[in-house]
Amino acid sequence: MIPLIPYRKFTIDTLLTQQEAIDKLSAEVAPQRGLIAWFDTRSQLFEGFLYQDKFQISRIIRCRNSFLPYLYGRFHVCPAGIQIQVVMTFHPLILVIVIGLSLSAGLLVAAIIYQLVTMGDADNFLKKFAIGFGFGYLVAIFSFGYEVKLATQLLTRVFEVKPPLKPSRPVV
Repeated sequence: MIPLIPYRKFTIDTLLTQQEAIDKLSAEVAPQRGLIAWFDTRSQLFEGFLYQDKFQISRIIRCRNSFLPYLYGRFHVCPAGIQIQVVMTFHPLILVIVIGLSLSAGLLVAAIIYQLVTMGDADNFLKKFAIGFGFGYLVAIFSFGYEVKLATQLLTRVFEVKPPLKPSRPVV
């Protein structure tokens, strides 16, 4: 099932201690860049913030990408190493835009259904508009999925974990 708002939640189990995991991740996390940084020459894989028991990072890319997932993670100490719980989702501003567009698409579908029930046919403009919304949604889902795959591979490489990771059930 594809959730309405794309995200991925998973857990990484590793034999590293919490400090070792933080050290490995901090070597690959650069400070957040400004909005007007055209050429990125940093050698790290991620940018963002790293705290003692959690992190908020995103993958470093050469340009801007609205569908780039933001990774929110927490370190939990276990008897045999640590467990890293990661949630990937859109940037908060993009999330607000996607929710607004989803509500608009819901109203559009309701208008089409209303016209189908009352008049027997829907307006061509509404049909084309619905197709445009559907296409935009598919672009967002597949772009986000591609970026999630890349970020997951980078995280497993940083923590030296062999996939597969334990996926959590998506919550809608």
